[in-house]
Amino acid sequence: MNKVISILLLLVVATAYARSYKTTSTPPAKKALRLSTGITMSYIERGNVGGKPVVLLHGLTDTSRSFEEVVEEMVSKYPHLRLIVPDLRGHGDSSMPSRNQCAGAPETCFTPAVMAEDVIALFDALELDAVYLVGHSMGSVVAQELALNHPDRVYNMVLIGTYVYGKDNSLFYDYLTIGLMEGSWKPMLETEPDFSWPLDAYTITPADFGREVTQRLRKEWVTEAGASESLLDAICNETVKIPLGTWIGTTTALRQVDNRKALEALTVPTLVLWGTHDMVFDKDEQERVMHALQEAARVNNTPVVFKTYGKTVRRARDPQRDLGHNLHWAAPAQVAADIISFVRTGFPNDVQVWLNPENPYEVMEMPGAAQISAWGANRVQASRHSR
Repeated sequence: MNKVISILLLLVVATAYARSYKTTSTPPAKKALRLSTGITMSYIERGNVGGKPVVLLHGLTDTSRSFEEVVEEMVSKYPHLRLIVPDLRGHGDSSMPSRNQCAGAPETCFTPAVMAEDVIALFDALELDAVYLVGHSMGSVVAQELALNHPDRVYNMVLIGTYVYGKDNSLFYDYLTIGLMEGSWKPMLETEPDFSWPLDAYTITPADFGREVTQRLRKEWVTEAGASESLLDAICNETVKIPLGTWIGTTTALRQVDNRKALEALTVPTLVLWGTHDMVFDKDEQERVMHALQEAARVNNTPVVFKTYGKTVRRARDPQRDLGHNLHWAAPAQVAADIISFVRTGFPNDVQVWLNPENPYEVMEMPGAAQISAWGANRVQASRHSR
């Protein structure tokens, strides 16, 4: 314990010089509930308390802030919804699982299945029989777990920047594990004698390392073409406060995800939104997603829709210039409209959405031109779009 205290004292000195990112908006006050799983979950609630419940699940090292602009759009466009946006375990203002039980092998306490049980416990605490579910990236895999194991609790779900197979994903291994955590943060911490990774890193945060690490994450990790700088700054300000136990545990657990076969049993109506410049889960990964969902549609007649955001195709090694992995940060109005449409009709808007190549902060739209594929019960409705 003394060595951890010593390291933290050194890191606090460095943190005093770190840049503090500020947003131009003040997010709504969060509520908190102690769940039956042992986690105290923080969440934001907006909209009509008696309306249809929509639960939005954020991505890896994000918080409820990730859906801030989407939620504002949804409240203004369709005030008949009850919007609930939690901070998943170890993220934002929600609590970490027990250090004694989890610090030695964090991945065991941050699996999508474990996170899904937290979300079910939240449903129970809020007395929600079933919900409309939205998940981004990591949150989309948690949503998959919920839909597969608790289909009676999910009316339909929207998966943004999703995936089904993580074992050969370069983000999880090459960038996060080898490049960032074990290649950068671990060596810095192991300068202290007898430091044990990951045990002693459990509650340390990236912000504790100081300005250089914060700036690197803002440049390389919290980024999206077309997103406002104020939103990205605000997200980064929360990302750098997430404990390393969460970073290590979620990254390791998400790399083990293989839902290729499991999703073939899906019965919950599903909409996938994917950006053509997604540099995390590329077109090859989306082919895996579509194959699994096509099988679900074939076997179970599950209504499945796949909508592509973006107009240009990104070649390998090219920078992102169109809508990508965090497309809801850059096009919140359009994503909100598609979520609302899917809740109301079971189908997204027929509007193509992309970034203006001359001005990446301008979102372009063309009604009637969306790239949409549909299978199962939705195939007739979308026949003119199906590929």
